[in-house]
Amino acid sequence: DLFLFFVFWDLSLVGIYFLIGAWGHGDARRSALKFFVYTFAGSLALLLAILGLYLATEPRTFDMAEIIRQQPLPAGGVYATLVFLGFFIGFGVKTPVVPFHTWLPPAHVDAPGPASAVLAGVLLKMGTYGFVRVLMSMQPETFARFAFPIGVVAVVSIVYGALVAMAQTNLKRLIAYTSVNHMGYVMLGLAAAGASIAGQEDAQALALTGATLEMVAHGLITG
Repeated sequence: DLFLFFVFWDLSLVGIYFLIGAWGHGDARRSALKFFVYTFAGSLALLLAILGLYLATEPRTFDMAEIIRQQPLPAGGVYATLVFLGFFIGFGVKTPVVPFHTWLPPAHVDAPGPASAVLAGVLLKMGTYGFVRVLMSMQPETFARFAFPIGVVAVVSIVYGALVAMAQTNLKRLIAYTSVNHMGYVMLGLAAAGASIAGQEDAQALALTGATLEMVAHGLITG
């Protein structure tokens, strides 16, 4: 159910907010507030996209399997593009990709150690999971259409994350920027999978497998 997906998506925001704000150190409250504002804005975009997708279904439904079967938003229309952008912003903030990444370094630095492990090892994967579970399955044609811009964003995240990480002296901040770099590789794999949706099943499977492997590897080395 897409609505339940959104409810539990937002519940994760509450838990991490209190882990950073209540048990963090340094400027923890400011970092927690920045995390909350960014992820709340992303959640608002996600909610609008979900409602847009719901209104396009006939009959109206939040059932994910039924939405995938109906494919109510073919590529090309302004409405489909707006819904896609809502999902992209919502998932992109959580991933995070450049330029939605600026909440991550302060949250990572000021969070307690266990919360940092959860943040980098688990929470960031929610965004890429959303791309696969929702966008690639419910708007595959639109995802394929925007695969190249997504790939460009991924490459920018890879290069930017690596260069900024090389200049860090704080270990937690270093991990935060390497996380931006690693999640950029995941997004590049998803963009490659999106570009190969139209009839290239082997290439799509290979790209998705690589993206999934990178998610697991990043979770293990940062957690």
